[in-house]
Amino acid sequence: NDYFLKPEIDLFNKSNEKYRIVVTDYSVDLSSVDQEPIDKMKLDLLAGNAADLYFYRDDELDSQCQDNFLDLNILAGNDKDFQKTDYFWNIIELCKTDGVLSKIPFKYKIIGWVAPQSLIGARTGWTLDEYNAIADALPEGVCMFKYGNTLPSQYLSVYLSQHINDFIDPSSGKINLETEYFYDILKYAENSVVDDESQTNATTSTTEEWALTTLFISSGVRDYEELMKGGSAGPNMGFSEPVSFVGDPAKTGSGAQAVFEQVLSVSQNSTVPEGAWAFIKFLLSEEAQVEATQNAIDDPEGIPVLKSALSAEIETALHPEDVDRFAPISQECADGYLALINSINSIYMLDHDIYNIVTEDAPPYYLGQKSAQDTADVLQSRMQIVLDERK
Repeated sequence: NDYFLKPEIDLFNKSNEKYRIVVTDYSVDLSSVDQEPIDKMKLDLLAGNAADLYFYRDDELDSQCQDNFLDLNILAGNDKDFQKTDYFWNIIELCKTDGVLSKIPFKYKIIGWVAPQSLIGARTGWTLDEYNAIADALPEGVCMFKYGNTLPSQYLSVYLSQHINDFIDPSSGKINLETEYFYDILKYAENSVVDDESQTNATTSTTEEWALTTLFISSGVRDYEELMKGGSAGPNMGFSEPVSFVGDPAKTGSGAQAVFEQVLSVSQNSTVPEGAWAFIKFLLSEEAQVEATQNAIDDPEGIPVLKSALSAEIETALHPEDVDRFAPISQECADGYLALINSINSIYMLDHDIYNIVTEDAPPYYLGQKSAQDTADVLQSRMQIVLDERK
């Protein structure tokens, strides 16, 4: 049901004399009242009853499923006509699982936080200690952004599902939540929302100004320009000064993150991996990249991974044909946007197993029914079982 993919398949089938894409839609062709389409796909994949090429949402197939896909770095390296340097390969490589590029995106978005440099400094990321120091030093009546319609346990679920590796020993694979750092994360989650755990009807009211606002870039450079000017700032604050783009506070000082909505993978059981790669390369061509991301200049669908496609978008923004509708962006804006893209080193993707565990077991802490240590013990025990099962 992807509006972009089906026309591209038709174009590929008409233009390629050697290969033809035949689609099986799990949500339609193999639907069942007893089984979710994605579960059917997973079972088929793990059983070896596999298609050649898979198109799916990035968070739908876990690492166990990823083990059944080919390393696309090898297919790209064997293609003499394909040059990685033509792409933002730093973005594409974020799709690696255990060092293997088992999936590849053809577009993406960016999510994170944006705030005036006068409040948080010129930075691209921060640790929890740095975040807390800045929060404590904010002027009276100003606070860090606070989520509405979200409970502390819900926010913690999202945070831990993305940053769980901060608590895992890479050499042993053991998770340790019984630390002061994790206890500080529990407090951070509580301080990052408007509502407390006992509320059943969440609100969005706050009397304080927000130092931060959500950053979500869908089209690219024009969204970036709007954020620089304060067009998407908090309810009581606009930006009229230099800003910084950051991610969640974390051990690594994480910055803004890439969001991959759809990705493609090639099955290890494919008898025609070169044909599957041919279609992936077709989607990475300039014509397809522009179509996928700039279908409408005032309502684009994402950021291309092909450098020339992004350069064309920026050039159009610098020198628009319809100046009555679109004012030219500044060169400073264009340069800042490229710097943001080149700084991205992580992806926004939920670990659903971790998310569900935290959602179930964190509320008692925020309701005052369990201590931080007891909460850590329960979460750690359940999460370790999940991690061990994935080995």
